[in-house]
Amino acid sequence: MVLARLTIMPCEPKVAIIILNWNGKEDTLECVDSLRRLEYQNYEIVVVDQNSRDGSQQAIASTFPEVALIRNEENLGFAEGNSVGIRYALTAGAEYIVLLNNDTVVEPGFLKSFLDAARAAPDFDIFGPKIMFYRAPQYIWAAGSCIDWKEGICTQRGYSEVDHGQYDTPAEVNALSGCTMMIHRTVFDKIGLLDPRFYLYYEETDWCVRATRAGFRILYVPDVVVRHKVSATIGATAPAIVFYMVRNQLLFIAKNARGLRKVWLLSKTVCSAVRTVCSSLAKGKRDDAVVRLRAMAAFIGGRFGKAEV
Repeated sequence: MVLARLTIMPCEPKVAIIILNWNGKEDTLECVDSLRRLEYQNYEIVVVDQNSRDGSQQAIASTFPEVALIRNEENLGFAEGNSVGIRYALTAGAEYIVLLNNDTVVEPGFLKSFLDAARAAPDFDIFGPKIMFYRAPQYIWAAGSCIDWKEGICTQRGYSEVDHGQYDTPAEVNALSGCTMMIHRTVFDKIGLLDPRFYLYYEETDWCVRATRAGFRILYVPDVVVRHKVSATIGATAPAIVFYMVRNQLLFIAKNARGLRKVWLLSKTVCSAVRTVCSSLAKGKRDDAVVRLRAMAAFIGGRFGKAEV
């Protein structure tokens, strides 16, 4: 059944909501179903399928015929997969683009609250929600993010804290999780899309750095609440997670740290990784040690994008 849309007011900006799917049929169906209840009219749902083999494409097309379904011939990763959807949305004339993980559920006021925040804060162009754990909804997963340039990492504000309203005030942040972001099209027009070299992890952090250095500002919006299943999104095995985290942290530092801080952070991160390798070997975790060594070798050798892990 296709829900009837009400007459769209001319002042309502067009929003494209991009959902990346790879063998996550049930999660994606639940996510799209929650979007059908939005208290906003001028939006389009775009599902980018990464060559799923679980019947996702057929299920999405038959259950939600109003959805724009893009079929990639292979799994392009988080960065390039989302960029496929972003290119479509920009060509279709979307003013705002929302990146939304398929393992999330949103509330009816999701878009309206985002756009109310955008109207109230015209100096901001990138917006992020309060993200709660899906199965433990009293716990915060992320209330915006923060790049720590002393360590070369990005941390999530409020992670695993019980929500007592301590993050109920809008705040400017320097990064967001790629789980959910609403972005004005002018940001993409100026700085471009996600860097496909990351493939998975750190791509949104890198993109946020590029955006803020170009003069764009990021606002955390607590009135927008998203429920995130967390572990269901990427479908990656533990070795793949380790590989991309190690390699891409080094790539992120190399791209974005400056001067002597870059040298110091790269040296510190490599030393930390080597210590972890030694610890893994001492504990008999040879596979973990090998994956970390391969990740460092890939960075040194300039081998980015998708890896066989």
